[in-house]
Amino acid sequence: MLGRRVPVEIASVRTPDGRLIRTLRVSMDDALGRTLPDVRREVETLEGFYEGFVERCRSMAVAIERQAAQRRSNRADPRLYQTLGALIDAVLTDNEHSMFFITGLAAWLRRDLGLSASAWRKLLQAGRAYRRKPGGPGARHGRRDTPPDPKHIRFRSLRRPDLLLMYRWLNTPVVARWWRPAPRALEEVTATYLPCIEGKRPVDEAKRPVDCYIILHGQTPIGYIQPYRVKDHADFWAAFGVDQDAAGVDLFIGEPEYLHRGLGRHILTRFVRDVLFAAADVSCCLIDPDPENRIAIRAFEKAGFRYVKTFESKEYGLHYLMRLDRSDLPPRSA
Repeated sequence: MLGRRVPVEIASVRTPDGRLIRTLRVSMDDALGRTLPDVRREVETLEGFYEGFVERCRSMAVAIERQAAQRRSNRADPRLYQTLGALIDAVLTDNEHSMFFITGLAAWLRRDLGLSASAWRKLLQAGRAYRRKPGGPGARHGRRDTPPDPKHIRFRSLRRPDLLLMYRWLNTPVVARWWRPAPRALEEVTATYLPCIEGKRPVDEAKRPVDCYIILHGQTPIGYIQPYRVKDHADFWAAFGVDQDAAGVDLFIGEPEYLHRGLGRHILTRFVRDVLFAAADVSCCLIDPDPENRIAIRAFEKAGFRYVKTFESKEYGLHYLMRLDRSDLPPRSA
């Protein structure tokens, strides 16, 4: 019964000062097998995401209107409009596949953004076309029920046009749940990742050096991966007895079309073999997902990673530390 999806309802609540806010509610009868603290945490995460997502969409809509007013043609840059549509479309798609899903999400978003039915329809059409165009952010390759071929996985450095893509990915519920802390506003995303693009010393959200790569399937960007050297993060890892000549890696798949398709272990295996272990002084690779992220843990186990220990840090909470030595790397045919 733990695999059963849980519907979450949106309700309007008026605060003592007269403001109308949205709140999320879930029936424990629909959450069989889950404890109250687990359900409360999921709902609070969704609630915070929804509120922030609506505000970001409104900000983008204001920017589109301002840009259109400044142009003689009275039209904004279509890329900004397409990006807003793609962001909303990705969130709606992700909601369809989430364990805790918001019922009537499209209707509530349209209402809170103040869009007419026709304006909403045109916005989503533009966003979907943008996501699916060849080489675009989320283009589809083949049928939905055809597993993506892992042979087409490759990597490239992060580029300036990827910032809007990163912004959208970091604001989808699945990524937002597990990638913490993370920049959410477009300005924060730019400030975090632009140094990597400009060739300066890249840093993660905690201001420690990392490298930045986009995960591709064919020509389609589908996710993000960042390796780092443990010795460059000594202030964090020193207390946990980790080898200083190890390398670490963090990653996520941002495109819902490529989630839960069996690509995770192939992405990690190829990246570790071709990038991390290409450096002779790297003894092993570490990865430390949240202990509750069982889907990611299973994928990492299939990639050859083995459990080391669970520990807690003040910055990120609980870590499920896993390790892969060179001798444990699966054969190239895997």
